[in-house]
Amino acid sequence: MPNYAMSCFKLPASLCKQIQSLLTRFWWDANPTKRKMCWVAWSTLTKLKYAGGLGFRDIANFNDALLAKIGWRLIREPNSLVAQVLLGKYAKNSTFLDCEAPSVASHGWRSILIGRDLIKKGISWVVWNGESIRYEGFIQKIITSSAPVAYALVWLPDITGEYTTKTGYGLACYSETGPTLLPTGFEWLKHIWNIPTSPKLKDFLWKVVKKAIPVSSNLASRGIQPFVCKRCGGIEDDLHVFVTCPFAAEVWQLSPLTWIPEAALPSMAHLLTLNTRMITLPPVGIYVPLWPWLLWNLWKFRNKLYFDDRSFTAQEVVNKAITDAREWQAAQIVEQRSSLTTSQVATSRSPLITPPPPSGPLCYVDAAWSSDTGTCGIGGIFKNTSPTLPEIKFSQHSISSALMAEAIAIRAAVMKAASSNLRSLTVLSDSKVLITMLKTKTSRPALFGILFDIFYFSSVLDSVSFLFIPRLQNLEADGVAKSALAMIVVNPSAEG
Repeated sequence: MPNYAMSCFKLPASLCKQIQSLLTRFWWDANPTKRKMCWVAWSTLTKLKYAGGLGFRDIANFNDALLAKIGWRLIREPNSLVAQVLLGKYAKNSTFLDCEAPSVASHGWRSILIGRDLIKKGISWVVWNGESIRYEGFIQKIITSSAPVAYALVWLPDITGEYTTKTGYGLACYSETGPTLLPTGFEWLKHIWNIPTSPKLKDFLWKVVKKAIPVSSNLASRGIQPFVCKRCGGIEDDLHVFVTCPFAAEVWQLSPLTWIPEAALPSMAHLLTLNTRMITLPPVGIYVPLWPWLLWNLWKFRNKLYFDDRSFTAQEVVNKAITDAREWQAAQIVEQRSSLTTSQVATSRSPLITPPPPSGPLCYVDAAWSSDTGTCGIGGIFKNTSPTLPEIKFSQHSISSALMAEAIAIRAAVMKAASSNLRSLTVLSDSKVLITMLKTKTSRPALFGILFDIFYFSSVLDSVSFLFIPRLQNLEADGVAKSALAMIVVNPSAEG
């Protein structure tokens, strides 16, 4: 994949088709000199695995997603050198989001504008202090900032609000195909991709369900002369090869499974939905599913009969399937032991050092949130402060998540410390996700105003640190938060 070129320029449609053709041939052909039939359309291959595809990248959409990274940088870093040069030349009298391509624009700038069109589909303004926005009922759950900042652009498809090629590509594909990306009927992840078996078997099962294997009925649908089963003379389709052929039925009868497929199955897809019934019995010593290996070997021995004229017994098929399953299972055990040993060595070299207990001014914070009412109670306990500060205890309406409630609790602690002339503060919370966000200075669109306040008022203090503590060590603040929530539940009209 020419990723570098695709991140700078929009490739011609003809070149995208050539790259697509190379990928198609690589997937279906056995080798460069032997071309095989393409059983599944490219548009299906580019769908995500949960939607019945293989997750191949659509070249044109991926090109747009890479180009959008340049546009996002122009939006987020308008003072960078590349932004000053490009915007100074092409967007003197308008913003980047509104400018049009002049007739003398270079191919590079036109490519950036193509990426900008993708950005427009996924960006939105996030409210900070909300002073310039009229109040409406449906935006009550937006928690605005108390600091002097107005608004900012964010990328909505990603939880952090920052543009990523992955989410940009997903939006480009969804905009093009719409609801067809949504899974319907057969659960591909559950019945194929999440099964603990070899990757080659998962690919094979996908082909079976997609009718992408060269049995007589599938070939006949493509205009090739049909033929009969070489074992029994019956009409050959996928169900015949794997279930209804007398030879296949004998293989299943000899298999050590709690349940074997029935001849009345409507399709191979239906068989895969019943895979949890096919539990391997002792004393075979296999804890991974055996049935995928049985299907695989039924297919391999069928091909040996057709192309090499070699015949095998049903017991030989079962024995080969058990041997293959054992070998794959043993390989997984060795890999797990190797990973465990590496982890143990790393632990022995870097022993876990228990951090000393925090000293100085502390504030234990917690929040109690009700998803039914969208209300929360906030609790905070100050310790080691001079003068002694009262506890934080209030409730609030229109809270969209527990994480938002936890963020409001930390904001209340920092603002209280700043207004009380404390010089330092350690905030302790049992929300690991939020503490990680604060330490890495990442955010989410719904929390932008709150987190901006936390960082803004933290700058007033000489030092502020945020620490995660287990919930059992935060029971005092938890009790205050639950008490504040109980007050608003008892008296809905009351709000702190």
